[in-house]
Amino acid sequence: MSAAIRDINGHVADHLSERIRTMTFSLISDLLSKWKAMYDLTEEEKDRRIEKLMMYVKGFYDEIAESEEEKRVEMLNKIEHKLQEFYKLQKELDMYDEIFTMDVKEPYTEFLKEVEKSMARFVEEKDKRLERLKKLLVEEQELCLALGCSPQQPLPNAVPSENQLDALQLRIFELNEDKICRLRTYVDSRSIITNLTKILEREPATLFEKDVHMNTEESFQPTAENMKKLESLKTMLEKLHEEAIIKREDLLEKLAKLWDRLKVDSSYREEFLFKYPSISRSNMEAIEREIDRCERQKRENMRQVIESAREQIRELWDKLTYSDEQRQQFKHFTTDHYSEDVLDLHEIEIERLELFYLQNQHIFELAEKRNELWERMLHLDFIAQDKTRLFNNRGGQLLKEEKERKALEVNLPKVDKQLKAALLEFGEPFYWHGHDLLQKITNDWEERIAVKESKKLARKFENQKALETEAMLGSRPAANQQKRKGLPPTGGGQPKARRCDLADRTVTLKTGVRTPVGLTRTPLSTSTSSLASYSQFHEGIERSVTRSALKEVGNTPGIAHSSPTLVTPRRGTPASSKRTPQTIPRLTHCRKRLPINI
Repeated sequence: MSAAIRDINGHVADHLSERIRTMTFSLISDLLSKWKAMYDLTEEEKDRRIEKLMMYVKGFYDEIAESEEEKRVEMLNKIEHKLQEFYKLQKELDMYDEIFTMDVKEPYTEFLKEVEKSMARFVEEKDKRLERLKKLLVEEQELCLALGCSPQQPLPNAVPSENQLDALQLRIFELNEDKICRLRTYVDSRSIITNLTKILEREPATLFEKDVHMNTEESFQPTAENMKKLESLKTMLEKLHEEAIIKREDLLEKLAKLWDRLKVDSSYREEFLFKYPSISRSNMEAIEREIDRCERQKRENMRQVIESAREQIRELWDKLTYSDEQRQQFKHFTTDHYSEDVLDLHEIEIERLELFYLQNQHIFELAEKRNELWERMLHLDFIAQDKTRLFNNRGGQLLKEEKERKALEVNLPKVDKQLKAALLEFGEPFYWHGHDLLQKITNDWEERIAVKESKKLARKFENQKALETEAMLGSRPAANQQKRKGLPPTGGGQPKARRCDLADRTVTLKTGVRTPVGLTRTPLSTSTSSLASYSQFHEGIERSVTRSALKEVGNTPGIAHSSPTLVTPRRGTPASSKRTPQTIPRLTHCRKRLPINI
């Protein structure tokens, strides 16, 4: 007792001890007085009674202490239980952010308050997670029911963690996105299905197809099975649509051939096609009825139809450049028997010819292009033989021809290369106007080279002969006098003078001076094919005049150097005249006619 009292501070402990002592003395005094009045007690009896009183007081104190001890133990048990619950919540919530340690000096009640306060926070977090889990599970159940899939497996622990709840939330988001995507697909597919059904004039054949036409986006269940059925229905209708388009094209192609055979008026054709423009069932049936009508009319007018087919065959023959031998291979073309079998043979031949052209259209186009370029090149070769075109070069015609010739030299071999590659890929002789086209290309070039060689030899022979004649007679042959057409006569009459512009100097040739006979002349070829261009022509003239005319001008007596004048004899001057220093060769080698000064 004294130890407990010592724990009480200050005067409070002294006051308490004094009160207990006073109460005890007062009680003992009162009891002794009562015992004295009541009993005649000896000292021994008094001691026994006092001892018994002490036992009562001690029992009372012990009872008080025992009661308080029970309360203390009960409070400790409660604290332990609370701590166990707290740590269990921590484990369930996966939250280990707080650990309790009891201080010896800290009252149990305060420690218990702290534990209960933390537990309340954890319990709130637990209730919050359980409430969120409940809502997520409901959403998942609804989405799985709509999409026809199974819910997620139950969570392994009673209280889900934040990561588990987030994963479940993500799954619900993915399911919702899948549902939205499926519904969007349903709306698009339903629009296509209803449109195709309307175009094809087709009634719904199955219960699902009826539901698709009647259900809206909200009432449709986008399960995996329903989406598969929807895609299958859309694919089937698209296939029917494509088949209907192909069938309509085939029917219209057949109808067009019948109309062509029967010479049906174009206004009737346009009106019919305008009246039945779609691939609906009613339109297709109308086209089939028109085909049946034309077939009956074709049988009634068989001869006219066969003649129409023959006219189309002729056009295809011309298009394919068939020769007479190739055309005669179709023996039924000239038969006088008009029957349905003959018409079928004609139509088979038309299909064969059209197919052959379509398969080899690129060869025909290249051959036609090559033929145009070749004909143009031959034309340029032909006009190049005209000698007078060099003197009639108006509007730069020679330059245009030269540019065109160079373009042909580039484009024609390129087209030939492409055409040969196509013909080799064809794998067999390809006939163009009855000739093997590949061999024709080779023959054309060989023939052109041979013609050019023959013309070259002819020119060479002609020039050699002219040189020999001039060497013998001292003048050009009479055949070359055609170049002088349109010029004044040179024999008799007034004397004439010829002026050549030679390096900024003028040489005048006057009559009365004899030209030597034995002078060797340098002829200038007049063939235009030897001149690559108009500029080369002028260069040839310049070089020829310079070599043959100006060699002795500076040393000729009696000629002014500022304006040299050379005198030529009249026609008929004897060829045996001796050469003198005063004579100079005639400038007869100039191809272009020189200006005349009288």
